[in-house]
Amino acid sequence: MIKNKVYILIVVLSIIVILFFIFLTKTNNGEKYISDHVFLYDVAIDYLKEEKYQSNEPSSEKPFYNFFITYDKFGITKNKNYKYAYMWVLANTYYIENGEKIEDSGYSMFFKFTFKDDKVIKYEIPEDGSNYVDSIKKMCIDKRMCNKIINYNSKLSNEEKINEYYSKVTDPTKLNKKDIISNDDLLFSISWRKTDCIPVNLNIYDNNKYVLYTAFEACNMGENCNSLLNYTKSEAGTYSYDVMKIIHNSIIADNMTFTNDNLPEYEIYTGKGE
Repeated sequence: MIKNKVYILIVVLSIIVILFFIFLTKTNNGEKYISDHVFLYDVAIDYLKEEKYQSNEPSSEKPFYNFFITYDKFGITKNKNYKYAYMWVLANTYYIENGEKIEDSGYSMFFKFTFKDDKVIKYEIPEDGSNYVDSIKKMCIDKRMCNKIINYNSKLSNEEKINEYYSKVTDPTKLNKKDIISNDDLLFSISWRKTDCIPVNLNIYDNNKYVLYTAFEACNMGENCNSLLNYTKSEAGTYSYDVMKIIHNSIIADNMTFTNDNLPEYEIYTGKGE
């Protein structure tokens, strides 16, 4: 008899635990918390970065323009074919002007990202002003998350990353390959400016190869020559020199003043165009 009572008690407790777990993981709108897709946070951040760099803001043409971003996690959920990431994002953009670090823009706010096939299809942010709290309640999946977000006190900071990056770009000796390399392995380009015509251009790549451009396609007589320069002759080869010494012994052009009568003999642009 006692054994039967113990067995019944264990069954009842098991049912209570299962129901409690379902209550915790199931939300009001059918979403369920999941723990095996934490990589979606980084997918969301990459989406914001890509959106920022493709926005073509005027300041993006400034020297050493960069976008810094970090985040806090509130949870990832799933409902049928869709997944959702809830996160607080801090972002800042800076550039260099006259040798000084300038803050261009920034934000710190709550985001809800919607994914399909693990790709971002949209994101939502709260409304401003008096509708702020109500809009968060509509975005949240349950009361517990809403309270956490509404009372959230951000301790996020990009300061360390910003200071590290700009300590390098204002001091070439601190730059390394990952700071300057482009997606196609271009480390930097050197242009020889003191020529009678179009400058000679040398591209240095990370795979110990270089390409030297020495001839270009001229405009026809009467044409308006405002298009990009099109080189027509080049020579390729390999190098064994520590090319980063060229960067480390260079001077940041943004810290200098040049006139038409006082141009540098060589100009170097990193693979990232800086």
